[in-house]
Amino acid sequence: MELPFKPSYVSSSSHESTSLQVALFQFMTDLHRFAIDCVTN
Repeated sequence: MELPFKPSYVSSSSHESTSLQVALFQFMTDLHRFAIDCVTN
C-alpha cells in the first residue's frame, strides 16, 4: 500500500500519484466545506 503523500521528487516522476494527490485534496476540501455547512446551519 502506497502513502497518499510522497516527496516531490517521487511525485514528479509519477504522473499517477500526482493526480491521486489532487483528487484526495479536492475530496478533503469538499468534505471540509460540507462539515462547515453542517455546523453553520
